[in-house]
Amino acid sequence: MSFLSSPSQQPAHSQFEQLVHPHIQHLYHLAHRLYGNQSDAEDLVQDLLIKLYPRLEEMLSIEKLRPWLARIMYRLFIDHWRKKKQQPEHYPHDDGEQILAQTPEPTLEPDQLIDQTRLSHNLNAAIKRLSVEQRVLITLHLIEGYSLNDLAMVLELPLGTVKSRLHRTKDQLKKSLRKTEPLSTLTRVNS
Repeated sequence: MSFLSSPSQQPAHSQFEQLVHPHIQHLYHLAHRLYGNQSDAEDLVQDLLIKLYPRLEEMLSIEKLRPWLARIMYRLFIDHWRKKKQQPEHYPHDDGEQILAQTPEPTLEPDQLIDQTRLSHNLNAAIKRLSVEQRVLITLHLIEGYSLNDLAMVLELPLGTVKSRLHRTKDQLKKSLRKTEPLSTLTRVNS
């Protein structure tokens, strides 16, 4: 007799927890980056889990669960955002929280720390000026590290469309940063 039960013999809630638990932290971080605040991020993850629980059988058949979960969360985010867009006081990232976490290097000289802090502030401001769709693209690719193929799956777009949108978004970020950053700092960032 085996002490480990096969997945088909485990209760549904146990199977669900085993599938989702390794991804919860990532999903929360992603939700927080999308919204920029803890409350909305927690609500989004909670809504996602509620929506996914009845889809356990489908989840068991998914080969790459992380991008699939991100795609479902992206859809929910867009739905939430569209609803909140009608309420001007609830726009993602309007509460002053940072999109990019600022963790200074402990070995930096004071002038380098000032440059890094200013660049981080300006980069966060530039990302906040992007459209929601562009912000999602940058967040998933540059911050969370999703591959182009995973982005195509999450956003449900052809790979070529993802590449061209990412290229345009990066160009827009560079132009925005050039307006606020001295050339020497940008040169260091791009190298």
